[in-house]
Amino acid sequence: MKSDLSAEWLSKAIGYDVKSFTSTKIGTGQIAEVFRIELKYGDRTRAGPPSVVLKTTSEHVDSRALGIVGGLYEREFRFYDTVAPLLATGPIASIYRCERDAQTGEFALLMKDCYPAEPGNDIKGATLEEAKICLSELGRLHGLVLNHVPYEKASWLPKSTWTPQEMMIKFYDEFLKRYPGKISSEHEEIGRKFVQSLDAYQDAQQASSVPTGLVHADYRLDNILLDLKAEQPVTLVDWQTCIWGPILGDLAFFLGLSLTPEFRRQHINELVKVYYESVTVNAPSITMDDVNKGIRMQSFTGMRQAITAANVVERTDRGDELFLTMFQRSCELVTDTKALDVLPPPTILPHLEPEAKDEEIHPFTDNPLHNESWYFDVVDVEQQIGVWIRLGLTPNQKGSWYHALICGPNIPTVGLIDFEAPHPGPDLHVKTSKFEATHVPETPLKSYRITAQGQGESFDKPADIMHGKSGKPVQVKMDLLYETDGFPYRWRAATRYEIPCKVTGTFSWDDRTVTFTKCIGQRDHSWGHRDWWTADWVWSAFHLDDGTHTHQVHVRIPNLPSMGVGYVQKGDKLVECTDVFATETMDEDGLGVETTIKGAPLPLVLHIKPTGHAPLRLLSSDGKVTLFPRSWATVTTEDGRKGAGWLEWNIVDRSKA
Repeated sequence: MKSDLSAEWLSKAIGYDVKSFTSTKIGTGQIAEVFRIELKYGDRTRAGPPSVVLKTTSEHVDSRALGIVGGLYEREFRFYDTVAPLLATGPIASIYRCERDAQTGEFALLMKDCYPAEPGNDIKGATLEEAKICLSELGRLHGLVLNHVPYEKASWLPKSTWTPQEMMIKFYDEFLKRYPGKISSEHEEIGRKFVQSLDAYQDAQQASSVPTGLVHADYRLDNILLDLKAEQPVTLVDWQTCIWGPILGDLAFFLGLSLTPEFRRQHINELVKVYYESVTVNAPSITMDDVNKGIRMQSFTGMRQAITAANVVERTDRGDELFLTMFQRSCELVTDTKALDVLPPPTILPHLEPEAKDEEIHPFTDNPLHNESWYFDVVDVEQQIGVWIRLGLTPNQKGSWYHALICGPNIPTVGLIDFEAPHPGPDLHVKTSKFEATHVPETPLKSYRITAQGQGESFDKPADIMHGKSGKPVQVKMDLLYETDGFPYRWRAATRYEIPCKVTGTFSWDDRTVTFTKCIGQRDHSWGHRDWWTADWVWSAFHLDDGTHTHQVHVRIPNLPSMGVGYVQKGDKLVECTDVFATETMDEDGLGVETTIKGAPLPLVLHIKPTGHAPLRLLSSDGKVTLFPRSWATVTTEDGRKGAGWLEWNIVDRSKA
């Protein structure tokens, strides 16, 4: 949004006649850009501030993608737009203008320049004077939060941003590899116990009665502008990771990171008293026992932050020093508070299952990319034919998505494709000028019937769909019944569930009809903010001849290690995948040739041969393009089992990002 900066925009934002300006990049942030804007004024008004600060979207494609995918830009914008006005007397920068393009995810914050205030230095650590004022202001902020920010005013805040346990274990292994010989065996063991108990720890946090509210979640010297002689000596910035959770996490984080261990041990009683006296001015119900228990339970916060940040941001010398400092000081705080004594033992959580009501439409948000999708697929290997269907309800766009496609090596790719279908109502009945489709959960989570009929298109070359070409007109008719054949599986990391099925019914085009009888298939349902134009992924659902069902996703987000989710289930047993990695070969048209998927903890390796292709081209409202090759495929495992199913690639065209 810096490219849109103008004297006219600045004049409207600050209420003074800005004639011209110059900008200088300041700060070292990796997710966003920060500029000092020096202003010169015309004669229509008196002179305003000599300078202001602009924070905006990163100019680096991958960093911008991380800010969008991680919700960091949206969270900071929403904080200043909706919550900061409730905390007007808190240690927060005054905002002149707060804008966000919900379509692109870009944002701009024009704020007061706090110069000559400067950020503190976490590696060096706070002085006693700095620590006292920072903790006094933190207590004041928490008191304001507890009195003036009810959850209803900040319901968009996540209640946790903790990385799932399986991913944190992977992050920790990478963290140790990154810093060989620099972490003591004692600290390494503390970190290992923490990541292996993370799920149980988070459950204990959710069940705790500790005070909860808006948490900055990164309260440390590097994010605090200090000018001890100013009327506002502390200005807290970088609200992009704020959450709704245990507020004492901010206190523990500051004590464990922004103070050297020796200094903390010498002054902790005095500093905790400063915080307590400040917070109880506005929140007298908080006891000193609450504070001490909160510090103990939240002493792992710095450890988690160090492990995660080291894996997701661009590596720098100072970053390495900071993350090691953060981890080591957190381990010292854990040791001093005996926090391992209250760390729950590791537990194996049962897999999640959807509820019957989840088959229905869920409440919409106002996010332009809110999407609720119902997917269905089926494969008949003997007939060499597969079908996949999606209803994608996009309430904040011009129209919804509907696709129903049949394909195979011996037939054209045929079906219905519409990205601007009329939004369906609660009955999920889609009716356009060309076709009509129904979606009915006859017995929720057990059986689901879908139908469609009308004018579609036929493509002799399926890649033409992905490259924006039109097909030949064709009449299509479909009636399929999906019956559950395994465990309905709900993801932990997103609002989505998957159900392996047996599929019966027909799909016809022109004078040809294909009949499916108890064929292998999958259906899933997803709802929430969905952005096809930022991250890449490989999704798959395969069904083996011995009755095994496997669903796996390999997510590829810029600047982040690869992530995976899924399951392997057979009979009454289901094992959740804690790691998934896919490699593929694509042809010159962008369609899959072969793919290998490996998943953990089971030693399951899938060798996949795409056979029928039904791709799409996904175009965003602001012109971004994602190629969406989707194929049914046969699969062979390394131990000789065979099967079939569907897989898809989401491939962002970064030349148009």
